[in-house]
Amino acid sequence: MTRRKQEEIVREARRILSAERRVVETVAASTDWEPLVEGVIEFSDARKKLLALSADLDVIQLHDDVARQVLERLRHGKPYVAGNIAQSLQQGLGEDANLAQFNQDELDELGTDWLLTWFSHYEYAEDLLDTASLLVDVHVPQDLARYVGEARSCFAFQQYNAVVSLCRTIMESAARDAERRRGRTSETVTPIARGEARRRVLEAAPRHLSQEVGDLYNYTSELIHARKTASRSEARDVLSRTLRAVSKFYGPRRGSRPTRR
Repeated sequence: MTRRKQEEIVREARRILSAERRVVETVAASTDWEPLVEGVIEFSDARKKLLALSADLDVIQLHDDVARQVLERLRHGKPYVAGNIAQSLQQGLGEDANLAQFNQDELDELGTDWLLTWFSHYEYAEDLLDTASLLVDVHVPQDLARYVGEARSCFAFQQYNAVVSLCRTIMESAARDAERRRGRTSETVTPIARGEARRRVLEAAPRHLSQEVGDLYNYTSELIHARKTASRSEARDVLSRTLRAVSKFYGPRRGSRPTRR
């Protein structure tokens, strides 16, 4: 974050605090309502600018205590009085009020700045075409299908650490389903002891894939426990190997096939 952006964030945060005080004082005095309207408009304008300045920042380092407190309250804390009034006016007047929410033009401008300057639909399509799918001949649980879909989407959106983290979730979800199909567990997801999830995954894997699945599980665990990060090629490789291995959880095992649904 540049020094200029830090200064802009601090300025808008202090505008929010100033407008909030103005609104609260007006409400308490119950006299002239013109300052109330002006304060709500000022608050809404500063709030939008502050959110627009900060929303695309993953880590915000600020030495200004006031600015940090304002940002924290906007994101996590209790609402401001001015914000509540702006929300009520927005609901009563509709989208044209343009107070509590960003309008379509504002969202379009921000979306263009944040997304299209570093990413395009061409890249999304290209990367999605380059990701594997889970190939099975049985119906799989909705949760498992969703984990796979999210992992593939994360790869297409270049979120490689998320891809690898989801690969462990995919393995655990598929292992639980494989156990259920063999009548060894119920549909209910219950808490499991440390190390139990890995054991279940290894038991679900065909014997000839035990080593590879174990390595994959260990690799994903290293990232989940913040001991490594994943590059594009690593994420692609782990996802491909995970989906290929998991598909074998549903294949022939000890001379029998899983029950179809």
